[in-house]
Amino acid sequence: MTNKDLLAQALTLHPEDRFQLVEGILKSLDEPDLSLDAIWAEEAEKRIQAYREGRLEVIAMEDIFRDEASAGSVGRRADPQTGPAAPRPRGCRYAAPSDCYT
Repeated sequence: MTNKDLLAQALTLHPEDRFQLVEGILKSLDEPDLSLDAIWAEEAEKRIQAYREGRLEVIAMEDIFRDEASAGSVGRRADPQTGPAAPRPRGCRYAAPSDCYT
C-alpha cells in the first residue's frame, strides 16, 4: 500500500476516527530520544564549565533582543560601521557548539 492509498483510505474514515489516527501518528513522532538528551546534557555541562572558566562569551539577554530588533533579521546584527544586517560575529548565539568556546 502506498502513502497515497493510505491517505485515500484514511479520508474515508469518520472524522472522530481520523482525529484518533492523526493523534496517534503525531504522538509517535513526539517520543523522546534518550541519546539526544544525553548529548544535550553533556553539551550543557561543557558550556557551564566554559562559562565558569571564562572561555564563553556572555551576552546579556537585553542586548540580544535589542540587537535583533534593530537588525530586523534573524542571524544578523546591526553594526554602526557597516550598517544594519552586517554579519554576526561568531559566538554561542545561533552557532554550532564548537564555535562557542575560545
